[in-house]
Amino acid sequence: ILYHQLHHEKPIYGGHESRISLDLMDSTQQVTQTYFLNMFHRFGGNNDVIKQDLEIHGLSLFEYFDIKYLTLHKELAKPARISHIEQLISEISNEKMPIYEDSKMIVYKIPKPTSSEPFLLLGSGWHQYNKCKGEIENIHHCNARSTMKNSEILVVNPTNSGIDITLNLVLSSANNESGVQNKKTVVISLNNEKMKTLDIPPAPIDIQIENLILKPGINVVTLDTNQFSPVYFGIIGTEIEDMKELTLSFHVQSISIMN
Repeated sequence: ILYHQLHHEKPIYGGHESRISLDLMDSTQQVTQTYFLNMFHRFGGNNDVIKQDLEIHGLSLFEYFDIKYLTLHKELAKPARISHIEQLISEISNEKMPIYEDSKMIVYKIPKPTSSEPFLLLGSGWHQYNKCKGEIENIHHCNARSTMKNSEILVVNPTNSGIDITLNLVLSSANNESGVQNKKTVVISLNNEKMKTLDIPPAPIDIQIENLILKPGINVVTLDTNQFSPVYFGIIGTEIEDMKELTLSFHVQSISIMN
């Protein structure tokens, strides 16, 4: 993607388009902000709201995204980033040795998963992971992802039979439009069946949603509310006046499956 000639959008030398469409750009951003894939991104990191053991679930996550090979370009990454990804691969897979390496790249072949444990992913309706440093007035949105009006947690059951789990969440209510902190009501559903209605205060609380019966394949846990605030973001690659309106409801610091 080459950010040139943003205003008149003419093709540049070499036949490349100066800017991809906003729809495609938005979907590309969502991929790079997704838990797990973000760990391998050039500017990504290990921390996110989903807490699960990559030694158990890492290969299952690779298979979910239909990733069979991982190519690491040495010229595009700093030595520390290369070492970080090599450590990730070592943690996830016993296949520690790459199948190919030269001065420019390292290629890993991703083996098939052996775990039959359910694993977590983020669906739609999430803001970027927010990692704060220093003194922050509202610490509850640090090391957290904020939800929109409707947000999804994907729970994948890789077996052919139903599984009973308990989902653990740590979350808090976000400020309203005037900056006032009030509790908000969230409706938690599994595959469109309402499970719980809870009042979430401004301070983080730890909640458990018990007796979630997972069908084989993808199960969708939704967090829905009618209490939210509008927020506005500039879209990358556009003029500053081109803003996108989104919604803000809760700050989620942790999502995990309880044993």
